[in-house]
Amino acid sequence: MSISIDHIIRYESESSRFEFKKEEYFLGRDGKKHELIKDISAFANHLSDDDKFIIVGVKNTLGNYNEVFGIQNPTDDAQYQQLIIDNIEPKVNFEYRTIKHKDYTICYFRIFDNTNRPYLIKKDIIGPNGNKIISYGDGFVRVGTSTKKMGRTELDDSYNSIINYIDRRNDIIISPIIKEANLDLPKALSKFKEKLSLKHLDISITNNSHKSINLNPEIRIKKKDDLSIISSYKYHRMLYEEKIESKSQYSLFQSPSLQIPPMPDMFVNFEENESEFIFQRNRMSHQTSAIRIDQKDSQTSVFGDSIIAFSGKGYNTILCEVIIRSDEFVKGPLIQEVCFSTTQ
Repeated sequence: MSISIDHIIRYESESSRFEFKKEEYFLGRDGKKHELIKDISAFANHLSDDDKFIIVGVKNTLGNYNEVFGIQNPTDDAQYQQLIIDNIEPKVNFEYRTIKHKDYTICYFRIFDNTNRPYLIKKDIIGPNGNKIISYGDGFVRVGTSTKKMGRTELDDSYNSIINYIDRRNDIIISPIIKEANLDLPKALSKFKEKLSLKHLDISITNNSHKSINLNPEIRIKKKDDLSIISSYKYHRMLYEEKIESKSQYSLFQSPSLQIPPMPDMFVNFEENESEFIFQRNRMSHQTSAIRIDQKDSQTSVFGDSIIAFSGKGYNTILCEVIIRSDEFVKGPLIQEVCFSTTQ
């Protein structure tokens, strides 16, 4: 987020990017949930790609002075998320957060990265008196300080913005990372210690744009006779099982740590088929993607120490294919060959 909430409260007035609400959107039976649906749709449909904000607990006066009231017992973000998911399509990216501003609790909606316009109402919305307030297929757009229903012109502008949307694959820079893996060797390989090279393979990803991006990275390494690839979890599991099977497990002085098996990696999934080793960054249940990179920022060590490569010490390069998927890659995933130099 390139602008602070404190800055918005102090310097900004209502506009096509900002709105101020003294109270929260009440979601009860006679609440104002239809107003939130309209406001979120309107900000998401505005053609600017800048983040938009609804500041809650602050009132914008006629003289553009923002009076702070604060919020007691803020509503949970999940309730607002579910309301918008149920009523607007396609999915709108937004968050609802709570912060401290001076001695007050302030909440805010940030509506961001919404380029799949138009965002339209997916079902009729009925008011507390049984009357239809918003119709299926309606859309709204922010115009200055007001929200208006979208007409033919606004819908055409939204569709044209998709046609002219820049494929963001060019914003991404991938760099290989390779480092020594200072690990114990299994007994079966320990006699080849002087001839073997153990390396951790990884990548860093840089977002070279002025806009954050959600990504799902994957690495594929082709199988070769003189190259072995294994996940860190499987490697440590192999060492653990080897120690358990050894006679030392019966020793009175055995280290208790031998009884604690390694835990599976929650963040990286490892698979292999007949021709490839495949590592994928996992998306956690509360996330929309595996990683999110802010504007002009980098994610270093995307796979951590999860990828271990065995090769002979005369083996100079390891070629792999990096595949990065994103909803903002309009022409499909970014696919790039990456070369790891084992001599560095």
